[in-house]
Amino acid sequence: MDDNVESRLSLKALEYKLSGIKKLSSKQLKKNKSTYTLGGLTIDISRNFLNQEVLNDLFLLAKNLNLKKNITKLANNQYYSISEAKKVSHIYLRNSSSFKSSLGKMLKLYDLFIKRDTNPSKIKKVEYVIVVGIGGSIAGSKLLSQALSNYKINNLKTFYISSADTTEIDDALKECVLSKTLFIFCSKSFKTQEVILNLKYIREEALKEIDKTHLKDNFIAITSYKDAALKMGFKNSRILSFSNNIPGRFSLTSSIIFPVLLEIGKSNIKKFFDGVKLMDKHFCKKKYEDNIPVILSLISVWNINFLYKNALCVCPYNYRLRNFADYLQQQEMESNGKSNDIQGNKIPFATSPIIFGQRGTECQHSFFQMIHQGHVDISVDFIAALESKNNNSIKFLLSNLLAQAELCFSGKNTKKLYKKINGGTSSNIILLDSVNPETIGSLLSMYEHKIFTEGLLWNINSFDQWGVEEGKISAKKILNIIKKKKDLKKISKVLESLGKNTK
Repeated sequence: MDDNVESRLSLKALEYKLSGIKKLSSKQLKKNKSTYTLGGLTIDISRNFLNQEVLNDLFLLAKNLNLKKNITKLANNQYYSISEAKKVSHIYLRNSSSFKSSLGKMLKLYDLFIKRDTNPSKIKKVEYVIVVGIGGSIAGSKLLSQALSNYKINNLKTFYISSADTTEIDDALKECVLSKTLFIFCSKSFKTQEVILNLKYIREEALKEIDKTHLKDNFIAITSYKDAALKMGFKNSRILSFSNNIPGRFSLTSSIIFPVLLEIGKSNIKKFFDGVKLMDKHFCKKKYEDNIPVILSLISVWNINFLYKNALCVCPYNYRLRNFADYLQQQEMESNGKSNDIQGNKIPFATSPIIFGQRGTECQHSFFQMIHQGHVDISVDFIAALESKNNNSIKFLLSNLLAQAELCFSGKNTKKLYKKINGGTSSNIILLDSVNPETIGSLLSMYEHKIFTEGLLWNINSFDQWGVEEGKISAKKILNIIKKKKDLKKISKVLESLGKNTK
Protein backbone atom coordinates (compact mmCIF):
# COMPACT_ATOMS: atom_id res chain seq x y z
CA MET A 1 0.00 0.00 0.00
CA ASP A 2 1.22 3.52 -0.81
CA ASP A 3 1.65 5.28 2.54
CA ASN A 4 1.64 8.62 0.74
CA VAL A 5 -1.90 7.98 -0.46
CA GLU A 6 -3.10 7.28 3.08
CA SER A 7 -1.25 10.32 4.38
CA ARG A 8 -2.82 12.60 1.78
CA LEU A 9 -6.29 11.23 2.51
CA SER A 10 -5.77 11.67 6.26
CA LEU A 11 -4.67 15.29 5.79
CA LYS A 12 -7.62 16.05 3.54
CA ALA A 13 -10.02 14.45 6.03
CA LEU A 14 -8.51 16.53 8.84
CA GLU A 15 -8.94 19.65 6.74
CA TYR A 16 -12.62 18.87 6.22
CA LYS A 17 -13.09 18.15 9.89
CA LEU A 18 -11.49 21.43 10.95
CA SER A 19 -12.98 23.62 8.25
CA GLY A 20 -16.45 22.15 7.91
CA ILE A 21 -18.52 21.81 4.77
CA LYS A 22 -18.32 25.51 3.88
CA LYS A 23 -14.66 25.01 3.00
CA LEU A 24 -15.68 22.37 0.47
CA SER A 25 -16.60 24.23 -2.71
CA SER A 26 -19.98 23.25 -4.13
CA LYS A 27 -18.70 24.27 -7.57
CA GLN A 28 -15.81 21.86 -7.12
CA LEU A 29 -18.22 19.08 -6.24
CA LYS A 30 -20.32 19.70 -9.34
CA LYS A 31 -17.25 19.30 -11.54
CA ASN A 32 -16.88 15.71 -10.36
CA LYS A 33 -18.91 12.88 -11.83
CA SER A 34 -21.47 12.33 -9.11
CA THR A 35 -24.26 10.32 -10.75
CA TYR A 36 -24.03 6.73 -12.00
CA THR A 37 -26.71 4.67 -13.72
CA LEU A 38 -27.12 0.99 -14.51
CA GLY A 39 -30.33 -0.61 -15.67
CA GLY A 40 -33.07 0.74 -13.43
CA LEU A 41 -30.71 2.13 -10.78
CA THR A 42 -29.37 5.68 -10.34
CA ILE A 43 -26.79 6.44 -7.64
CA ASP A 44 -26.01 10.02 -6.59
CA ILE A 45 -22.85 10.47 -4.46
CA SER A 46 -22.72 14.29 -4.61
CA ARG A 47 -23.49 14.73 -0.91
CA ASN A 48 -20.19 13.30 0.28
CA PHE A 49 -16.99 15.03 1.37
CA LEU A 50 -15.35 14.32 -1.96
CA ASN A 51 -13.52 16.33 -4.55
CA GLN A 52 -11.51 15.11 -7.49
CA GLU A 53 -8.31 15.06 -5.48
CA VAL A 54 -9.82 12.76 -2.87
CA LEU A 55 -11.47 10.56 -5.50
CA ASN A 56 -8.20 10.19 -7.39
CA ASP A 57 -6.42 9.06 -4.24
CA LEU A 58 -9.20 6.62 -3.40
CA PHE A 59 -8.96 5.11 -6.87
CA LEU A 60 -5.18 4.95 -6.47
CA LEU A 61 -5.72 3.12 -3.18
CA ALA A 62 -7.83 0.54 -5.02
CA LYS A 63 -5.18 0.14 -7.72
CA ASN A 64 -2.36 -0.24 -5.19
CA LEU A 65 -4.30 -3.00 -3.45
CA ASN A 66 -4.97 -4.65 -6.83
CA LEU A 67 -8.67 -5.09 -6.18
CA LYS A 68 -9.24 -6.16 -9.77
CA LYS A 69 -7.19 -9.31 -9.26
CA ASN A 70 -9.45 -10.54 -6.44
CA ILE A 71 -12.63 -9.42 -8.20
CA THR A 72 -11.58 -11.53 -11.19
CA LYS A 73 -10.83 -14.48 -8.88
CA LEU A 74 -14.31 -14.20 -7.37
CA ALA A 75 -15.89 -14.18 -10.82
CA ASN A 76 -13.84 -17.19 -11.99
CA ASN A 77 -14.36 -19.38 -8.91
CA GLN A 78 -10.76 -18.96 -7.79
CA TYR A 79 -11.29 -16.88 -4.65
CA TYR A 80 -10.66 -18.74 -1.39
CA SER A 81 -11.89 -18.17 2.12
CA ILE A 82 -8.56 -19.03 3.71
CA SER A 83 -9.84 -19.53 7.27
CA GLU A 84 -12.50 -21.97 5.98
CA ALA A 85 -10.21 -23.58 3.38
CA LYS A 86 -12.81 -23.46 0.60
CA LYS A 87 -13.76 -21.50 -2.47
CA VAL A 88 -16.32 -18.69 -2.52
CA SER A 89 -18.53 -19.53 -5.50
CA HIS A 90 -21.82 -17.60 -5.40
CA ILE A 91 -20.94 -15.11 -8.16
CA TYR A 92 -19.38 -17.75 -10.39
CA LEU A 93 -22.20 -20.28 -10.04
CA ARG A 94 -25.06 -17.92 -10.83
CA ASN A 95 -23.23 -16.75 -13.96
CA SER A 96 -21.98 -20.16 -15.11
CA SER A 97 -23.23 -22.21 -18.07
CA SER A 98 -24.59 -24.81 -15.64
CA PHE A 99 -26.90 -22.28 -13.96
CA LYS A 100 -30.04 -23.54 -15.73
CA SER A 101 -29.42 -27.14 -14.80
CA SER A 102 -28.81 -26.19 -11.17
CA LEU A 103 -32.31 -24.72 -11.10
CA GLY A 104 -33.86 -27.84 -12.59
CA LYS A 105 -35.00 -29.59 -9.42
CA MET A 106 -36.28 -26.33 -7.97
CA LEU A 107 -38.43 -25.68 -11.03
CA LYS A 108 -39.80 -29.25 -10.98
CA LEU A 109 -40.85 -28.82 -7.36
CA TYR A 110 -42.44 -25.52 -8.28
CA ASP A 111 -44.57 -27.28 -10.89
CA LEU A 112 -45.44 -30.06 -8.45
CA PHE A 113 -46.77 -27.76 -5.74
CA ILE A 114 -48.24 -24.97 -7.84
CA LYS A 115 -49.79 -27.01 -10.66
CA ARG A 116 -51.29 -29.82 -8.64
CA ASP A 117 -54.60 -29.36 -10.40
CA THR A 118 -52.93 -30.61 -13.60
CA ASN A 119 -50.75 -33.42 -12.23
CA PRO A 120 -51.71 -36.82 -10.85
CA SER A 121 -50.61 -36.08 -7.26
CA LYS A 122 -53.26 -36.84 -4.68
CA ILE A 123 -51.92 -34.17 -2.34
CA LYS A 124 -53.95 -30.99 -2.13
CA LYS A 125 -52.74 -27.88 -3.90
CA VAL A 126 -50.63 -25.65 -1.64
CA GLU A 127 -52.22 -22.42 -0.43
CA TYR A 128 -50.03 -21.68 2.60
CA VAL A 129 -46.26 -21.73 3.00
CA ILE A 130 -44.26 -21.63 6.24
CA VAL A 131 -40.55 -20.92 5.74
CA VAL A 132 -38.27 -21.65 8.71
CA GLY A 133 -34.68 -20.40 8.85
CA ILE A 134 -32.42 -17.82 10.45
CA GLY A 135 -29.76 -15.35 9.33
CA GLY A 136 -28.59 -15.70 5.76
CA SER A 137 -30.86 -18.68 5.18
CA ILE A 138 -34.00 -16.56 5.42
CA ALA A 139 -33.14 -12.83 5.51
CA GLY A 140 -32.75 -12.48 1.75
CA SER A 141 -35.84 -14.43 0.73
CA LYS A 142 -37.96 -12.62 3.32
CA LEU A 143 -36.81 -9.22 2.04
CA LEU A 144 -37.33 -10.27 -1.58
CA SER A 145 -40.81 -11.59 -0.80
CA GLN A 146 -41.77 -8.23 0.70
CA ALA A 147 -40.10 -6.20 -2.03
CA LEU A 148 -41.84 -8.08 -4.85
CA SER A 149 -45.30 -8.33 -3.31
CA ASN A 150 -46.77 -6.62 -6.38
CA TYR A 151 -45.40 -9.42 -8.55
CA LYS A 152 -46.90 -12.37 -6.70
CA ILE A 153 -48.89 -14.42 -9.18
CA ASN A 154 -49.82 -17.41 -7.03
CA ASN A 155 -52.43 -17.18 -4.33
CA LEU A 156 -50.17 -18.17 -1.44
CA LYS A 157 -50.07 -16.90 2.10
CA THR A 158 -46.43 -17.13 3.21
CA PHE A 159 -44.93 -16.86 6.69
CA TYR A 160 -41.20 -16.42 7.32
CA ILE A 161 -40.25 -17.82 10.73
CA SER A 162 -36.84 -17.09 12.25
CA SER A 163 -37.53 -17.04 15.98
CA ALA A 164 -36.62 -19.86 18.33
CA ASP A 165 -39.64 -18.80 20.34
CA THR A 166 -42.25 -21.28 19.11
CA THR A 167 -44.96 -18.71 19.76
CA GLU A 168 -44.16 -17.40 16.28
CA ILE A 169 -44.86 -20.83 14.81
CA ASP A 170 -48.11 -21.10 16.77
CA ASP A 171 -49.31 -17.74 15.47
CA ALA A 172 -48.54 -18.73 11.88
CA LEU A 173 -50.22 -22.13 12.15
CA LYS A 174 -53.44 -20.49 13.33
CA GLU A 175 -53.62 -18.75 9.95
CA CYS A 176 -53.12 -21.93 7.90
CA VAL A 177 -55.15 -24.89 6.72
CA LEU A 178 -52.58 -27.55 7.61
CA SER A 179 -53.54 -29.99 4.85
CA LYS A 180 -52.79 -27.22 2.32
CA THR A 181 -49.60 -25.99 3.96
CA LEU A 182 -46.06 -26.45 2.64
CA PHE A 183 -43.23 -26.33 5.20
CA ILE A 184 -39.77 -25.24 4.02
CA PHE A 185 -36.75 -25.56 6.33
CA CYS A 186 -33.67 -23.59 5.30
CA SER A 187 -30.29 -24.27 6.87
CA LYS A 188 -26.96 -24.48 5.11
CA SER A 189 -25.56 -27.03 7.58
CA PHE A 190 -28.93 -28.44 8.61
CA LYS A 191 -27.60 -28.34 12.14
CA THR A 192 -28.74 -24.80 12.94
CA GLN A 193 -30.37 -25.16 16.34
CA GLU A 194 -33.16 -22.63 15.76
CA VAL A 195 -34.25 -24.51 12.63
CA ILE A 196 -33.98 -27.96 14.23
CA LEU A 197 -35.91 -26.77 17.30
CA ASN A 198 -38.77 -25.49 15.14
CA LEU A 199 -38.71 -28.60 12.94
CA LYS A 200 -39.08 -30.91 15.94
CA TYR A 201 -41.76 -28.72 17.47
CA ILE A 202 -43.82 -28.70 14.27
CA ARG A 203 -43.51 -32.46 13.81
CA GLU A 204 -44.00 -33.58 17.39
CA GLU A 205 -46.36 -30.98 18.83
CA ALA A 206 -48.05 -28.69 16.34
CA LEU A 207 -48.81 -31.34 13.70
CA LYS A 208 -49.01 -34.50 15.75
CA GLU A 209 -52.48 -35.30 14.40
CA ILE A 210 -51.54 -34.76 10.74
CA ASP A 211 -51.08 -37.77 8.47
CA LYS A 212 -47.42 -38.87 8.31
CA THR A 213 -47.53 -39.00 4.51
CA HIS A 214 -48.38 -35.32 4.47
CA LEU A 215 -45.35 -34.60 6.65
CA LYS A 216 -43.13 -36.40 4.16
CA ASP A 217 -44.63 -34.87 1.03
CA ASN A 218 -45.10 -31.30 2.25
CA PHE A 219 -41.80 -30.90 4.11
CA ILE A 220 -38.94 -29.46 2.06
CA ALA A 221 -35.33 -29.03 3.16
CA ILE A 222 -32.95 -26.51 1.58
CA THR A 223 -29.34 -27.18 2.56
CA SER A 224 -25.73 -27.72 1.52
CA TYR A 225 -25.65 -30.99 3.47
CA LYS A 226 -28.14 -33.36 1.91
CA ASP A 227 -27.16 -36.27 4.17
CA ALA A 228 -28.05 -34.25 7.26
CA ALA A 229 -31.54 -33.60 5.87
CA LEU A 230 -31.98 -37.27 4.98
CA LYS A 231 -31.09 -38.22 8.55
CA MET A 232 -33.77 -35.82 9.76
CA GLY A 233 -36.33 -37.81 7.77
CA PHE A 234 -36.76 -35.71 4.62
CA LYS A 235 -37.52 -37.46 1.34
CA ASN A 236 -34.76 -37.28 -1.25
CA SER A 237 -37.22 -35.74 -3.73
CA ARG A 238 -38.00 -32.98 -1.23
CA ILE A 239 -34.41 -31.82 -0.64
CA LEU A 240 -33.03 -28.82 -2.53
CA SER A 241 -29.29 -28.53 -2.18
CA PHE A 242 -26.75 -25.83 -2.95
CA SER A 243 -22.97 -25.69 -2.92
CA ASN A 244 -21.13 -25.52 0.38
CA ASN A 245 -18.96 -22.92 -1.36
CA ILE A 246 -21.85 -20.44 -1.35
CA PRO A 247 -21.67 -18.32 1.85
CA GLY A 248 -24.96 -18.38 3.78
CA ARG A 249 -25.60 -14.65 3.75
CA PHE A 250 -24.83 -14.52 0.01
CA SER A 251 -27.02 -17.55 -0.79
CA LEU A 252 -30.19 -15.83 -2.00
CA THR A 253 -29.29 -16.63 -5.60
CA SER A 254 -29.14 -20.36 -4.78
CA SER A 255 -32.06 -22.71 -4.03
CA ILE A 256 -32.66 -20.58 -0.91
CA ILE A 257 -34.78 -18.44 -3.24
CA PHE A 258 -37.31 -21.27 -3.72
CA PRO A 259 -40.02 -19.78 -1.42
CA VAL A 260 -39.97 -16.59 -3.50
CA LEU A 261 -40.17 -18.62 -6.72
CA LEU A 262 -43.38 -20.17 -5.38
CA GLU A 263 -44.79 -16.67 -4.88
CA ILE A 264 -43.72 -14.78 -8.01
CA GLY A 265 -43.29 -17.54 -10.60
CA LYS A 266 -40.65 -18.54 -13.12
CA SER A 267 -40.76 -15.47 -15.36
CA ASN A 268 -40.27 -13.01 -12.52
CA ILE A 269 -37.49 -15.09 -10.98
CA LYS A 270 -35.70 -14.98 -14.33
CA LYS A 271 -36.03 -11.19 -14.39
CA PHE A 272 -34.62 -11.01 -10.87
CA PHE A 273 -31.58 -13.02 -11.94
CA ASP A 274 -31.22 -10.82 -15.02
CA GLY A 275 -30.90 -7.81 -12.70
CA VAL A 276 -28.40 -9.64 -10.48
CA LYS A 277 -26.25 -10.66 -13.44
CA LEU A 278 -26.34 -7.16 -14.93
CA MET A 279 -24.70 -5.79 -11.78
CA ASP A 280 -22.31 -8.78 -11.62
CA LYS A 281 -21.08 -8.04 -15.14
CA HIS A 282 -20.73 -4.34 -14.37
CA PHE A 283 -18.75 -5.08 -11.19
CA CYS A 284 -16.41 -7.55 -12.86
CA LYS A 285 -15.80 -5.60 -16.09
CA LYS A 286 -15.90 -1.86 -15.34
CA LYS A 287 -12.83 0.14 -14.39
CA TYR A 288 -12.71 1.55 -10.86
CA GLU A 289 -13.73 5.07 -11.91
CA ASP A 290 -17.06 3.82 -13.32
CA ASN A 291 -17.64 0.82 -11.07
CA ILE A 292 -20.62 1.49 -8.81
CA PRO A 293 -19.94 -1.12 -6.05
CA VAL A 294 -16.23 -0.19 -5.97
CA ILE A 295 -17.04 3.52 -5.70
CA LEU A 296 -19.53 2.90 -2.88
CA SER A 297 -16.98 0.76 -1.03
CA LEU A 298 -14.29 3.43 -1.39
CA ILE A 299 -16.72 6.05 -0.05
CA SER A 300 -17.49 3.74 2.86
CA VAL A 301 -13.79 3.32 3.72
CA TRP A 302 -13.27 7.08 3.32
CA ASN A 303 -16.16 7.79 5.71
CA ILE A 304 -15.20 5.18 8.30
CA ASN A 305 -11.41 5.24 8.35
CA PHE A 306 -10.65 8.85 7.50
CA LEU A 307 -13.72 10.86 8.55
CA TYR A 308 -14.56 8.51 11.47
CA LYS A 309 -18.20 8.15 10.50
CA ASN A 310 -18.55 4.67 11.97
CA ALA A 311 -22.28 4.15 11.47
CA LEU A 312 -24.36 3.85 8.31
CA CYS A 313 -28.04 4.73 8.47
CA VAL A 314 -30.14 3.03 5.77
CA CYS A 315 -33.47 4.70 5.05
CA PRO A 316 -35.69 3.32 2.29
CA TYR A 317 -38.52 5.70 1.39
CA ASN A 318 -40.60 2.80 0.13
CA TYR A 319 -42.91 0.47 2.03
CA ARG A 320 -41.87 -2.60 0.02
CA LEU A 321 -38.27 -2.09 1.20
CA ARG A 322 -39.26 -1.45 4.82
CA ASN A 323 -36.91 -4.13 6.23
CA PHE A 324 -33.93 -3.39 3.98
CA ALA A 325 -31.86 -2.09 6.91
CA ASP A 326 -32.42 -5.37 8.78
CA TYR A 327 -31.20 -7.31 5.75
CA LEU A 328 -28.06 -5.17 5.39
CA GLN A 329 -27.33 -5.39 9.12
CA GLN A 330 -27.02 -9.15 8.83
CA GLN A 331 -25.08 -9.12 5.58
CA GLU A 332 -22.65 -6.26 6.28
CA MET A 333 -21.87 -6.67 9.96
CA GLU A 334 -21.57 -10.46 9.89
CA SER A 335 -19.32 -10.15 6.84
CA ASN A 336 -17.04 -7.31 7.85
CA GLY A 337 -17.35 -7.12 11.63
CA LYS A 338 -13.76 -8.33 12.06
CA SER A 339 -10.70 -7.05 13.95
CA ASN A 340 -8.07 -9.41 12.49
CA ASP A 341 -6.85 -9.44 8.91
CA ILE A 342 -6.49 -12.45 6.63
CA GLN A 343 -2.99 -13.09 7.95
CA GLY A 344 -4.29 -13.15 11.54
CA ASN A 345 -2.84 -9.77 12.53
CA LYS A 346 -4.75 -7.37 14.75
CA ILE A 347 -6.25 -4.50 12.74
CA PRO A 348 -5.65 -1.02 14.22
CA PHE A 349 -8.66 0.60 12.51
CA ALA A 350 -12.44 0.23 12.28
CA THR A 351 -13.99 -2.09 9.72
CA SER A 352 -17.73 -2.69 9.32
CA PRO A 353 -20.03 0.26 9.89
CA ILE A 354 -22.72 -0.06 12.53
CA ILE A 355 -25.87 -0.32 10.43
CA PHE A 356 -29.28 0.86 11.57
CA GLY A 357 -32.25 2.40 9.86
CA GLN A 358 -35.95 2.77 9.38
CA ARG A 359 -38.22 3.51 6.46
CA GLY A 360 -39.00 7.09 5.48
CA THR A 361 -40.76 9.17 6.57
CA GLU A 362 -40.98 7.44 9.97
CA CYS A 363 -37.23 7.94 10.43
CA GLN A 364 -37.75 11.70 10.31
CA HIS A 365 -39.89 11.49 13.41
CA SER A 366 -37.32 9.60 15.47
CA PHE A 367 -33.52 9.47 15.11
CA PHE A 368 -33.22 12.20 12.45
CA GLN A 369 -33.52 14.73 15.26
CA MET A 370 -30.27 13.33 16.65
CA ILE A 371 -28.66 13.35 13.19
CA HIS A 372 -29.58 16.99 12.60
CA GLN A 373 -28.77 18.44 16.02
CA GLY A 374 -26.96 15.82 18.09
CA HIS A 375 -23.30 14.83 18.37
CA VAL A 376 -23.56 11.69 16.24
CA ASP A 377 -21.37 11.62 13.11
CA ILE A 378 -22.64 9.12 10.56
CA SER A 379 -23.40 8.62 6.87
CA VAL A 380 -26.74 7.75 5.27
CA ASP A 381 -27.97 5.68 2.33
CA PHE A 382 -31.29 7.09 1.14
CA ILE A 383 -33.25 4.71 -1.12
CA ALA A 384 -36.42 5.43 -3.08
CA ALA A 385 -38.41 4.34 -6.13
CA LEU A 386 -39.57 6.74 -8.85
CA GLU A 387 -42.72 4.85 -9.78
CA SER A 388 -45.79 4.22 -7.66
CA LYS A 389 -49.51 3.65 -8.12
CA ASN A 390 -50.07 6.88 -6.22
CA ASN A 391 -48.28 9.80 -7.88
CA ASN A 392 -48.92 12.15 -4.96
CA SER A 393 -47.41 9.64 -2.54
CA ILE A 394 -44.15 9.22 -4.46
CA LYS A 395 -43.76 12.98 -4.91
CA PHE A 396 -44.25 13.51 -1.19
CA LEU A 397 -41.73 10.81 -0.31
CA LEU A 398 -39.12 12.09 -2.78
CA SER A 399 -39.46 15.67 -1.58
CA ASN A 400 -38.89 14.55 2.00
CA LEU A 401 -35.93 12.34 1.05
CA LEU A 402 -34.22 15.15 -0.87
CA ALA A 403 -34.92 17.67 1.88
CA GLN A 404 -33.40 15.37 4.51
CA ALA A 405 -30.35 14.61 2.37
CA GLU A 406 -29.73 18.31 1.73
CA LEU A 407 -30.22 19.31 5.37
CA CYS A 408 -28.01 16.46 6.56
CA PHE A 409 -25.18 17.57 4.31
CA SER A 410 -25.44 21.37 4.20
CA GLY A 411 -27.01 22.13 7.56
CA LYS A 412 -28.67 25.44 8.33
CA ASN A 413 -27.51 28.41 10.37
CA THR A 414 -29.92 30.49 12.40
CA LYS A 415 -29.73 33.33 14.92
CA LYS A 416 -31.46 31.06 17.43
CA LEU A 417 -28.77 28.48 18.13
CA TYR A 418 -31.24 25.91 19.37
CA LYS A 419 -32.65 25.81 15.82
CA LYS A 420 -29.29 25.34 14.09
CA ILE A 421 -28.93 22.24 11.90
CA ASN A 422 -25.40 20.87 12.18
CA GLY A 423 -24.89 19.56 8.65
CA GLY A 424 -21.81 17.54 7.73
CA THR A 425 -23.68 14.24 7.40
CA SER A 426 -22.70 12.65 4.10
CA SER A 427 -25.10 10.49 2.10
CA ASN A 428 -25.71 8.47 -1.04
CA ILE A 429 -29.04 8.62 -2.83
CA ILE A 430 -30.05 5.37 -4.55
CA LEU A 431 -33.05 5.63 -6.86
CA LEU A 432 -34.89 2.71 -8.46
CA ASP A 433 -37.01 3.31 -11.55
CA SER A 434 -39.51 1.06 -9.79
CA VAL A 435 -39.46 -1.77 -7.29
CA ASN A 436 -39.45 -4.64 -9.77
CA PRO A 437 -37.57 -7.95 -10.09
CA GLU A 438 -34.74 -6.54 -12.25
CA THR A 439 -33.99 -3.46 -10.15
CA ILE A 440 -34.15 -5.38 -6.86
CA GLY A 441 -31.79 -7.96 -8.33
CA SER A 442 -29.31 -5.24 -9.26
CA LEU A 443 -29.72 -3.48 -5.91
CA LEU A 444 -29.01 -6.61 -3.85
CA SER A 445 -26.09 -7.58 -6.09
CA MET A 446 -24.67 -4.06 -5.75
CA TYR A 447 -24.58 -4.26 -1.97
CA GLU A 448 -23.08 -7.77 -2.08
CA HIS A 449 -20.20 -6.49 -4.20
CA LYS A 450 -19.78 -3.36 -2.12
CA ILE A 451 -19.42 -5.46 1.04
CA PHE A 452 -16.90 -7.80 -0.59
CA THR A 453 -14.82 -4.87 -1.88
CA GLU A 454 -14.78 -3.27 1.56
CA GLY A 455 -13.34 -6.53 2.87
CA LEU A 456 -10.58 -6.40 0.25
CA LEU A 457 -9.75 -2.82 1.20
CA TRP A 458 -9.54 -3.79 4.88
CA ASN A 459 -7.69 -7.06 4.09
CA ILE A 460 -10.23 -9.14 6.00
CA ASN A 461 -12.22 -12.26 5.12
CA SER A 462 -15.80 -11.18 4.49
CA PHE A 463 -17.04 -14.78 4.27
CA ASP A 464 -16.27 -16.45 7.60
CA GLN A 465 -18.14 -15.83 10.89
CA TRP A 466 -16.19 -17.37 13.73
CA GLY A 467 -17.78 -15.11 16.31
CA VAL A 468 -21.19 -16.50 15.35
CA GLU A 469 -19.88 -20.07 15.46
CA GLU A 470 -18.31 -19.65 18.90
CA GLY A 471 -21.59 -18.22 20.19
CA LYS A 472 -23.36 -21.41 19.09
CA ILE A 473 -20.81 -23.59 20.90
CA SER A 474 -21.15 -21.59 24.13
CA ALA A 475 -24.94 -21.67 23.95
CA LYS A 476 -24.92 -25.45 23.56
CA LYS A 477 -22.78 -25.85 26.70
CA ILE A 478 -25.07 -23.57 28.70
CA LEU A 479 -28.17 -25.35 27.39
CA ASN A 480 -26.85 -28.62 28.84
CA ILE A 481 -26.63 -26.90 32.24
CA ILE A 482 -30.07 -25.30 32.02
CA LYS A 483 -31.70 -28.59 31.04
CA LYS A 484 -30.75 -30.00 34.43
CA LYS A 485 -32.70 -27.27 36.22
CA LYS A 486 -36.30 -28.17 36.92
CA ASP A 487 -37.40 -24.70 38.05
CA LEU A 488 -36.06 -21.87 35.89
CA LYS A 489 -37.87 -19.33 38.03
CA LYS A 490 -35.10 -19.76 40.58
CA ILE A 491 -32.90 -17.81 38.21
CA SER A 492 -30.29 -16.81 40.78
CA LYS A 493 -29.26 -20.45 41.30
CA VAL A 494 -29.17 -21.00 37.55
CA LEU A 495 -26.91 -18.00 37.06
CA GLU A 496 -24.67 -19.10 39.89
CA SER A 497 -24.39 -22.54 38.31
CA LEU A 498 -23.58 -21.02 34.92
CA GLY A 499 -20.87 -18.87 36.43
CA LYS A 500 -19.17 -21.89 37.97
CA ASN A 501 -19.46 -24.11 34.91
CA THR A 502 -18.47 -21.71 32.17
CA LYS A 503 -15.27 -20.26 33.63
